[in-house]
Amino acid sequence: GIVTWSPTIDPEHLKLVSQELVLEHKVQLILHAWGAMPLMRDNGVGGAIFESKEGRKAIRAAVTIDCTGDGDIFHRAGAASYSDIDTRDIHHCINTAWLFGGVDMRRWIDFKTTQPEAFAAFMDRGRAACGGLFERPFVSWRNDVALFMGPRLAGYSAVDVEDLTEVDIRSHRLMAAHLAVYREHAPGFEAAYLNLSAPQIGVRHARRLVGVERVTREDWPTGVARPDEIGVSPSLSPKYPVVSVPYGALVPAELDGLLVAGRAVSCDATSHSFLREVPQCW
Repeated sequence: GIVTWSPTIDPEHLKLVSQELVLEHKVQLILHAWGAMPLMRDNGVGGAIFESKEGRKAIRAAVTIDCTGDGDIFHRAGAASYSDIDTRDIHHCINTAWLFGGVDMRRWIDFKTTQPEAFAAFMDRGRAACGGLFERPFVSWRNDVALFMGPRLAGYSAVDVEDLTEVDIRSHRLMAAHLAVYREHAPGFEAAYLNLSAPQIGVRHARRLVGVERVTREDWPTGVARPDEIGVSPSLSPKYPVVSVPYGALVPAELDGLLVAGRAVSCDATSHSFLREVPQCW
């Protein structure tokens, strides 16, 4: 049938395993450096300029791959992008996620599933205390850690520094407000504490590449593999087959020397709703 519970992964183990995987493949990692600008050459991209504690450094490359998520490198190189999206939709929202520690998620789930009236009253109380922006926790990789993926904040731009700053401020205030409500009223959260706010802000949509090809809503029912398929994605609904992702969706329509991977691949706004998810980006 349909998967209704998604597995979660211990983030620290994931960081370590990812690091060792790329090092085993002889990738030279350069951490603590910010990919700031494309290095342009012959009307194409010939590498990237990085800023770090050492100052500015250029790295030349035959092919540069923009995995910034927001399309920062391809945008600054002059490649076109789509930005159409419903600003009221979840896929436009931004927030900083967080973790609570010291919880008992089994007690919480038992409360949520066996006491519907008390649970509804608790949610009403939370919404009143948090100005309507009140979230339920997701299960994590541990019973004593609760994951909050929201509240999702609408009306902000993922490429505007002042907007991003405001979202971080609001998210951290909401984190503290949630803790107060959960500790006082939620079974399993009596000893909860602030464990970790996400080290990076959660952005769902910023720019989408205008590529040689793109994934569109019309592709969903067909289940046909593109001739240049580089991956497949689950569709938005189980009633559709998997969706073929073509190599051309990673290639800018009018810019050489660059590929774009991750949630900025070329697609329409509706298809972006699932192509932006973590497994698809992997």
